[in-house]
Amino acid sequence: MEGAQEIPDILKFSRDSLREIAPTGRGARRPSRTSSSQPFISGGICDYTIGQMTLKDVAEICGAIIVSLGGGAGIVFALSSYWGKVWAQRGLEKQRQEYTRLNLEFTHQLDLASRRVQVELDAVGHLHKLRAESEFEKVRELWKRIAVLRTAFYCIPKAGGAPVNPDKQKEHEYHLKCSGDFVAAYNQARQLLDEETLSIPKSIADGATALLMFAQEEAIQTVQYPDPFYDDSMVMFGEKGRAEWFTHRSENLLDFNAGADKLQVLMRQHLQGETEQTTGIVTHP
Repeated sequence: MEGAQEIPDILKFSRDSLREIAPTGRGARRPSRTSSSQPFISGGICDYTIGQMTLKDVAEICGAIIVSLGGGAGIVFALSSYWGKVWAQRGLEKQRQEYTRLNLEFTHQLDLASRRVQVELDAVGHLHKLRAESEFEKVRELWKRIAVLRTAFYCIPKAGGAPVNPDKQKEHEYHLKCSGDFVAAYNQARQLLDEETLSIPKSIADGATALLMFAQEEAIQTVQYPDPFYDDSMVMFGEKGRAEWFTHRSENLLDFNAGADKLQVLMRQHLQGETEQTTGIVTHP
């Protein structure tokens, strides 16, 4: 009970003390919290006014506030930087994966296209090689037959030739054989040219056609007059007509030889050109 009675006394002492310190009344002034250096007592709690704080205390408080704010800003900045880096790395990784996928797809498509082009080039090269080989064989075979025809053209009966055999019958048989060989050689050359015209270069085919025109005329005459020296086989021509006939045969032979020489040069140039294209080796200066 004594403790319970002491509390009101203390409170009473506090109120009385407050009255003594702070004057009452209408004109009384309450002690200022900013101007008094004494503690302001309110409800038993003692507070100090700002006037008691030094400049150092204010600086420390401001610094603490700034530090607290700066620390929060630093935390926010650090978190922002971290998450920014995370999202940036995720974006870069996604772009890197997309780039890798596109690069692999492009490489695959390029490889397919390259293989397709290479196959087509190989096919074209192979066809060109086969065509060149076929042309080479056909041109070479055509020249063989023209060479045989050229030799046979020299052997047919013509004016100015020396007697082959003093025996008239044997000489006649020889003339018949030479005329037959010439006609056969012409037919073989003509047949090859007609059958393989598409496989022979046009310039060579045209040259061979013009060349065979000289042999064609003599082949027709040879069939009609296989041995113009035998008996009176050409008696109807008379001496002048017979001389002109032999002269024309000699002219055709000269024209055939000149045409054969030109055709040989044309064939050689073509074959050498094809050899250079297929092998890459230059065969002429």
